[in-house]
Amino acid sequence: MRNNLKKKPKLKSNNYWSRSWSKGNIAYFFISLILMSLLIFLTGYFKKQDSKVMTWSNAITVGCVLFIAIPIFVILIKKGFGKGLAFYFINIYHNHRISSRAKAKYTPSMNQFEKDKILNRERNLYNKEQNDKQKNKYLTESTNLASFLIIGISSLVLIVGLLSLHLS
Repeated sequence: MRNNLKKKPKLKSNNYWSRSWSKGNIAYFFISLILMSLLIFLTGYFKKQDSKVMTWSNAITVGCVLFIAIPIFVILIKKGFGKGLAFYFINIYHNHRISSRAKAKYTPSMNQFEKDKILNRERNLYNKEQNDKQKNKYLTESTNLASFLIIGISSLVLIVGLLSLHLS
């Protein structure tokens, strides 16, 4: 069962900022920045005592690369990475809900034509409900701005940190 919604409804660009900064996105953004700096300093501090080979540039590289990878996976998941794998099970779930709704309306004296008619009516009704849910979901969907900012900040810290350490 595919949704009949072919494309997302147009969203106004002036509410992009407000959709980008929900409580969850703000917490994700600041916790990621705090963990990135903590990882850089802890890696640099603990490895500096173990061996003379470990430098701050290695700590910056480890911290930034890990915190560049996390938002990339978040973006991939939000964009539908693995959606084809779950589509099979989602389809089974939707078909089960449609058939159980239709079976509730069957009577013992119905022939197959009437049962198919009820099943088709329930399928159309269910598809309409799902399309309405999808439209509402698109209107309240959060953006990937926090992930893009984390990638940008991590890249900037990586470049500036490594350049400043290697040039000095």
